[in-house]
Amino acid sequence: MTASFLLILAAPWLWAQAELSSLPEPDADPVVYGTAVSLGAGHKVTARVTYDRSRALAGGCIFALPAMSAADAPAVRMSEGVLLGSGGSMSRAAVLARSLRIPAWVPEPARWHAGVLSVERPIFGRARKDSGVAYQVVERTQWSDVPEGSAVTLDPVRATLALHPADQAAAVLALAEALRAFDGMRDAQALVQWWQANRGEGPSGVSLAAESAQRLAEGTMKLEDFIRIRRAVAAALSEPQRRDLAAAQLRVLRQQSRALGRDLRQVRQAVAEAATARAMDRLLAQAQTRWTGLQALAQALDSGSEVKAVSGLWRELERAAAARRPGLASPAAVDGLSAVAEAVGAYLPQRVALDPGWAGRFWDENGWTGRIRELADDVSLPLSRRSRSIRELVLGRRLREDSILGRQIAQRLPAAEAYSVSSPYETSAALSRGEVLGGIQEVWAAAWDPGPLGARKRGGGDVLSLGPDADVITGTVFSRDPVSGRRERLVVLAASTGSVRTQDEYVLDRNSGRETAPAVRGGAGARLLSAQALARLVRAGRGLDDHEGRGMELDFAWAGGKLYLRACRPMVQAEAGGADAPVFSVAPQAATVPAVRSLR
Repeated sequence: MTASFLLILAAPWLWAQAELSSLPEPDADPVVYGTAVSLGAGHKVTARVTYDRSRALAGGCIFALPAMSAADAPAVRMSEGVLLGSGGSMSRAAVLARSLRIPAWVPEPARWHAGVLSVERPIFGRARKDSGVAYQVVERTQWSDVPEGSAVTLDPVRATLALHPADQAAAVLALAEALRAFDGMRDAQALVQWWQANRGEGPSGVSLAAESAQRLAEGTMKLEDFIRIRRAVAAALSEPQRRDLAAAQLRVLRQQSRALGRDLRQVRQAVAEAATARAMDRLLAQAQTRWTGLQALAQALDSGSEVKAVSGLWRELERAAAARRPGLASPAAVDGLSAVAEAVGAYLPQRVALDPGWAGRFWDENGWTGRIRELADDVSLPLSRRSRSIRELVLGRRLREDSILGRQIAQRLPAAEAYSVSSPYETSAALSRGEVLGGIQEVWAAAWDPGPLGARKRGGGDVLSLGPDADVITGTVFSRDPVSGRRERLVVLAASTGSVRTQDEYVLDRNSGRETAPAVRGGAGARLLSAQALARLVRAGRGLDDHEGRGMELDFAWAGGKLYLRACRPMVQAEAGGADAPVFSVAPQAATVPAVRSLR
């Protein structure tokens, strides 16, 4: 059961109530809390801070700046991360950082003095114990400067910034570099050699072993590699340092055990309502990797009792999957959108799939195939310039109704008042029959935008048909937060197309379907979508995300009292992360300085 405390204290930075189980473990170095406006690749970044644009341009630094100007953009591109004195998730720097998959963070609050960032960090009091729970309370806060060249660790998932003491900066940076090398090469012997060259740094050895324990629990390090690193570190430590080593690794085991327990409960719910076998298999495979890693860490530390609760949750998940599997078709036989529509009781408009090869026929008919290939492969040109040249070529000549290809497409169109043309890259909606060919051309051209071109993706899309009422409501479900990429939040945009046009925006919890923030209303009348409608859309977006293994945009419409799922495509930011991006991210809500932290 989650323990919570009611704190009635005068200090304004204290929370009135805090969930101890959701707060981070104590940190070795001072930690500042803020807001992550870009998750980057979802990993911690350790580097030196610079305020100098030219140093940031050289690469390898975390760039700190009050606000970004156009002249700062090249330096941001070369940085490991960005510290912003102010600005929200839609600021210029945040948007650029997300597009580049660089973490960006805003402290709460922040001060700038003589061009140097100063941040407020919590000072925790002595440890307390109540009903078997050990914790610390924030007694005060302290302002700390972040000088040029200081070493910091930016954790975008926890939305924290760790400030490393100057006398430990070199060791911390060297360890971070060694771990980055391991993450790229998976060479445990290289980590052992690094440690043997740094035997005098006891804290570095403890940190190395703790980071290795986390990688083992996450399934990104082999058990034999972990044991090799652990033995090498322990052999060079004093007895007190070995006790610190054991405590640090046990703390990682407890952290990972609690995190996986929370996630397995979410997976069990997702499996119970999975629309496809592919979605269930993907969820189980990723959960299995983490469960196996956690078991391996518990075995290495001889602490099986720490994972007993997770073991029970895993068995419950296996039983839920076995009960659900007979009702699901084989992975190869299911279209994700159709399966999700059936699961949530929605309708699919009559769809006509265009053969992706028809786009190639259009190039051939106009003699463009060779030129498109030449432009796409010309690495001497910037990606944006190649994209622009190909788009101008594709849209420079109209797909004519009296052409052979135009007639073949027209013959396949069902009778409808309006059409929607969609592909993974673009959607053109509310087209008349005479506008369909132009919409198809736009969709084909979108396949050559910088993102799809950079990923070397080709193809056309699906033609969807929907005859809307006079007051139809249309919109899009983002299965992950389109700003931060966080998976625990969905966003729904809805617009009315009748005589009075309004637009609403809803932010919803992925698991419960409840709104996590007040709806942003575009009109003074009634809400466009009820709580029941939003719950169905949340389930549809969640099911499609599980099926594809990445963030998805789902176009929908309400017409005649029915829900239609019109089209789907990968989210641009989620596409950059690929299907291998972590399914679960534990990201506490960025708020003010936490009042309490657990010492368990």
